[in-house]
Amino acid sequence: FVVATAASSIAVDPSGRYLLVANANAASNLSLYSLDSQGFPIPHSSITAGGAVPAHIAFGPQGTYAYVARQTAGANLVTVKLAPFEVVSTTATGNTPGNGIRTLVVENSGRFLYVTGATPSGVALMNISAVDATTSSSVYYSFAVVPTIVLYHTTRCTAVPYADC
Repeated sequence: FVVATAASSIAVDPSGRYLLVANANAASNLSLYSLDSQGFPIPHSSITAGGAVPAHIAFGPQGTYAYVARQTAGANLVTVKLAPFEVVSTTATGNTPGNGIRTLVVENSGRFLYVTGATPSGVALMNISAVDATTSSSVYYSFAVVPTIVLYHTTRCTAVPYADC
């Protein structure tokens, strides 16, 4: 078991039973811990993230699978199964913005994964397989962030760029 060193990301599964740590160390590994009733982490096992530095973690809603972004050109994504603890697949996120994934979020139903990159602003939408939780079909949406100013009043509000609330 490789203890978490140079941790770059940490996440607790939805059930609260496991803690997953992405380590930006020479081994580029993931450390899995079981959590006891007091929330204390107990070393479980570790695996490599496929040769690239793991950076960000997002769990699926059931907590059976986790998605780990690797900091590499091409922004690869690793699908990890918790029991048994193993890498199920590695997917190139395709047209993900930038040279690395900044954030990833699994949508509540567990059917989609949203991925953002370092530059430029944009979001890649990936489908999650209902069969084995692997990811595919990256669609990239580029957008510019426009600040919105909202002014509140007790009877009416005005929002820019929208005229009514």
